[in-house]
Amino acid sequence: MFIHKSLIQESEQRFKDAKFSPATLDKKLGDGPLEMTPQEKQRRYRQLLGATDDAVAAQAGLERIIQGNDLDSINYLAKGMRASRSICRIQLKDSGSNLVGYASGFLIGPGVLMTNHHVFGAPADAVYSLADFDYELDINGDERQAMHFRFAPGQLFYTNDRIDYSIVAVAPVSVSGGRNLSDWGWLPLSGEPGKGDPGEYLTITQHPGGQLKQICVRENKLLKYVGDFVWYMTDTTAGSSGSPAFIGSGRLSPFTTAVCPKKIPKGVPLPETARFGIRPWTSR
Repeated sequence: MFIHKSLIQESEQRFKDAKFSPATLDKKLGDGPLEMTPQEKQRRYRQLLGATDDAVAAQAGLERIIQGNDLDSINYLAKGMRASRSICRIQLKDSGSNLVGYASGFLIGPGVLMTNHHVFGAPADAVYSLADFDYELDINGDERQAMHFRFAPGQLFYTNDRIDYSIVAVAPVSVSGGRNLSDWGWLPLSGEPGKGDPGEYLTITQHPGGQLKQICVRENKLLKYVGDFVWYMTDTTAGSSGSPAFIGSGRLSPFTTAVCPKKIPKGVPLPETARFGIRPWTSR
């Protein structure tokens, strides 16, 4: 979708208020080992233990995180695919059914989707738009048959412009009538903070530019927590707004909101390289 100039300006101001250099902090954090206090280590161990229900696996996972070790169980791929099912492309349409842009979103409960406030700022923005699930390639490289669902803002709609998120109801049955929304599951949320630590890498699943679903697994470093937001380095494009970012393959951490782009001397924005996400919205 088109990123409005005011959103970039607000992001730049928030970046100034955060008072840090992404490049400098990125270099300082490096690729491990991570500097963690005993309390932070205990917190991460409890999270890993809750996710694995295995003390040995939790301890091994904690040691990998601290050392910056990229090795993980092969089921990382399967768990990532399962989590990605709940992520969709959003076709933004006006009252004349004209396509005006794209975004991303993801299900957070039965019939409930989350995206950005700058995607759906009011119920009227969602009325004529569509959520496209399975808009992606299959294991053979063939395009899957996407399923389209309408939104139902009359049933549920909530938005928060300060931290840039919106929640909207989705119709339970596809436009074609052939599929139930429940087939795509959802990503449950938890308000527990600190799902990841500065220096860890995120996995971002998205529909950049309205394209087929894509994944970015490296160079998405979590840099810093600032109040209700977390800053991280990444390469995304318009259309990625509303996409979830994961720690590992299944724990939802920051939620992609806005961007603070690099600029050339004349002030023209370059492709997006630094984003911030909402801190509280995390998945078990």
